[in-house]
Amino acid sequence: MNCSDFERMIPGYLQNELKEKELAQFIQHAASCNACKEEMTIQYLITEGVQRLEDGKTLDVEKELGEKLRQSKRHLRQLRKLKDFLEGLIILLLLCAIAAVIWFFVR
Repeated sequence: MNCSDFERMIPGYLQNELKEKELAQFIQHAASCNACKEEMTIQYLITEGVQRLEDGKTLDVEKELGEKLRQSKRHLRQLRKLKDFLEGLIILLLLCAIAAVIWFFVR
């Protein structure tokens, strides 16, 4: 992913709209590019900060974005675990089906 792709994806990320593959690439780029992380911080500050000011609430951009990135990483790990489980289940079901066919013809 390059920086311009990352910058185009920031609004989608902030709105939790990125698909799994996009999210993984986004997080990886954010971890390695300080300029893009700064741009994400600015966009977050603009979108979230304006609303917070209107509501009279405080805003800790660094803390909140850090937590959002941690949650995104956790979400990706959970999706990978679910995919691994489902793949294992499919393999198990196929093995059971093969065993049933063999049993049917052997008996």
